[in-house]
Amino acid sequence: MSWKISQIAIKGIKGVLDKSGDFDLSNDKSIAVFARNSCGKSGYADAIEYIFSPDGEVEHLGKGGADSERGGKHAIIHVLAAEKGITPEVSVTLHCSAPSKSITATRKVTTGRADPFPIELDTIVRNAPAHRILRQHDLRHFVVDMDPRAKYSELSRWLGLTRLEQVLTHLTTTENELKKVDPDREFEERLKDIPKHTDGNINAYDQVKTLNWCANAVKKYLATPITISALPDLDHYIELLSKYR
Repeated sequence: MSWKISQIAIKGIKGVLDKSGDFDLSNDKSIAVFARNSCGKSGYADAIEYIFSPDGEVEHLGKGGADSERGGKHAIIHVLAAEKGITPEVSVTLHCSAPSKSITATRKVTTGRADPFPIELDTIVRNAPAHRILRQHDLRHFVVDMDPRAKYSELSRWLGLTRLEQVLTHLTTTENELKKVDPDREFEERLKDIPKHTDGNINAYDQVKTLNWCANAVKKYLATPITISALPDLDHYIELLSKYR
């Protein structure tokens, strides 16, 4: 099931006070918004990010209060909305072609902590969350300023794959640690441990002889028949000896 946005309407948001914020996308059209700086272009991006954000946050606006440098939700509302009696809100209509179905949802902009999410969008957003609304400065920063590693991390954040990024970091750390290990030296050290821990009876890497030695050692303390033919058997008798001790 594939959903597409067919209509967007915003009012009382950033530089859009009334119904000039309506767009019809039912014919699979794209939108190009062109204007000088500070003319309200970002209001549309903020509105779209707001309606699809479960907590109603718009990332680049921050989470501050009305008097904060990054005023959070307070910064979304048009400064004349209350004076003109306009309720700031975003409406969106989504259409699915197979099966043919439409959903319309409206979200009023609230500035408190309790910000109800449109129930009509709940299933869609949970299955296909909108992790990132890309803006021009985001793309410029990505292309110009970031090295390959930083670009990978940023893509992981945009696509909601930060957990994968953490796993990759752990694997890289593990790989670096393993490169420091000398397997041959480690093996030689373990070979030295064998005669030391078998009272000099075993002097080579021989698992069968070593397990037989362990069985004979256990017999000194347990009055039951002892057979140790594999490492799990040895674990069992170590546990028994621990209890006996």
